[in-house]
Amino acid sequence: MFNIILILVLSLLIFFANSYLNAKKDGTLQTYTKYIEAKKLFEDNDFLACEEKLIEILQDFPNHLKALLLLLSLYKLIDRKKALPDVYVRILELPSSTKKDIDSKEFRRDLADICYELNQFDDAFEHYLHLLSDEPDIESLYRLAFLYASQAKYDQAKGLYETVLAKESTHVEATRGLILCFLGLGNFSEAKDFLLDLVNDNDYKSYELYLLARSYDLEENFEVSNKFFAKYFEESSTDHNLFLRDAYDYVLQFLYDFDHIETGYLHEQWVSYIRKYLESFECSFEIKQELFWLLGWAYFFSDEKRSKISKSIDMWNNVSQLDPEFKNVATLLKKAKISNFRTIKSLESFYYDFKQESRKFFLKPELPDPRVFNKIPSFEVEQIEGKVKGGLSKLKGILSDYVKPTLCDMLTMPFRDFELKIRKSFSLMGLAVKSYLGKDPSGDVLRYILDGGKNIPIFCQVYKNSSQIGDMEVKTFASDMRDQKIGSGVLITFGGLTMSAGSLAKEKKIQVITGDVFESLYL
Repeated sequence: MFNIILILVLSLLIFFANSYLNAKKDGTLQTYTKYIEAKKLFEDNDFLACEEKLIEILQDFPNHLKALLLLLSLYKLIDRKKALPDVYVRILELPSSTKKDIDSKEFRRDLADICYELNQFDDAFEHYLHLLSDEPDIESLYRLAFLYASQAKYDQAKGLYETVLAKESTHVEATRGLILCFLGLGNFSEAKDFLLDLVNDNDYKSYELYLLARSYDLEENFEVSNKFFAKYFEESSTDHNLFLRDAYDYVLQFLYDFDHIETGYLHEQWVSYIRKYLESFECSFEIKQELFWLLGWAYFFSDEKRSKISKSIDMWNNVSQLDPEFKNVATLLKKAKISNFRTIKSLESFYYDFKQESRKFFLKPELPDPRVFNKIPSFEVEQIEGKVKGGLSKLKGILSDYVKPTLCDMLTMPFRDFELKIRKSFSLMGLAVKSYLGKDPSGDVLRYILDGGKNIPIFCQVYKNSSQIGDMEVKTFASDMRDQKIGSGVLITFGGLTMSAGSLAKEKKIQVITGDVFESLYL
């Protein structure tokens, strides 16, 4: 009997000793009591009182792991998501000895996902980058790639997207992200192949039809381009599609440039697209005037001239209301013989020669900046990378296979890829393409009018070869610049520049960018 009593007493002593040691470990006995009370309140669903008790504990003992874990469970249960990141960070910042029983990697992943869902993208980026050193899951890799792409860091994003696809080839969103990286890097031909895969698998979004149409246009395959534009119009609406107006601008330019617009097939598209444009979009005075005018031309070339000529007159009367001066032009046209005007261009030229002004409407829209698909505010990528050495080191390993293109690569690219790289370099210079004037008969010189800001025009020529530029080329450039009535210019050559040509360029206010400078700054 005595032995039984002794065993019971010893057991109680051991129990109280363990409780005391746990209390010492978690703070004072009073704190331990508060934690037990908080746990009881949690179990009784008295969440407000539980939160108050836990906050009271953490004010005295910020490293109280059990209180932090219970607070985390509480916030998850009551769906107070905005309060979660702070608790996660406090747990992850605890000394290693204190948090040895928790899975820090799992906690970091949860924290990154919560920050991402709360649109705290800079914090999410930091935590996903931390995870990179610990073999992250597919979704963490994908989101890190997405965040890099949102900040126009396309090389890093491309490497990460390719890593995702190497692990899971059917990850469609990673494929979409990779397409946008190719866009950002100017590799439109590679983007086209992936876009075609999405369309062939019937797993595309409507804007991808637009991008595919643009890609075929860059290859000068206008028939296929027009087919995808038509499909895009069928599947898009003005309510939700970012590029619908841009696509109409583009296809009207394409139809206008077509040499035989009077053919029945294209005439019907011409009329249809102009009418939809007028019905769907708010148009400025100038654009409305232009569209009514051109719709009149489209009717003018109809196969059923007798019935449609009255529609042309109606359209021109609309223009007359917008622009009284046009009445004189309309009168001349009504008296003119249709046979004198074989194409839309000849009629348009007649109008603008009379008006003595250049076209306002038809400028091909630029390719979209891939960042418009992400709509994420900017954050300091380099500053965050500086804080995450392990993840950054792993990222460099992933990207080690990427080789930066050289001038030699540029010169051997297909023309359209080359031209896209040039456009990307303009963007890096802080310039925008106002209009592309085409290339010379040899195909070695590309001409542009750039916007230098505040709508100041800059004439530009790009020599697509590695020959040295001399006085003759600079003089020709200066002459072309005068013809365009532009006072400053940029000449890009992948070769060198003679000393006398350099002096002449400076005298003529021409900035020359040679191959070595282009390679170091813009590739």
